[in-house]
Amino acid sequence: MYNRDVAKIYNMKRHIDTRRRLRKNMTVAELILWTALKNNKLGLRFRRQYGVKTFVPDFYCPARKLAVEADGG
Repeated sequence: MYNRDVAKIYNMKRHIDTRRRLRKNMTVAELILWTALKNNKLGLRFRRQYGVKTFVPDFYCPARKLAVEADGG
């Protein structure tokens, strides 16, 4: 059975502009990591700037419920 309350914690509409801005202005560290993660290169699908509750981690793997944050150089 589908639980509507669970679906509301991901990609909330109020964070659309924030997620879009973060995707367009990625740091060098994020670009390097994204190159390694995109297109299922590790056998898992990752998403960029995916909203989880009030947080917007740099990368998120829904299959593993794994959030990755790349900070600094």
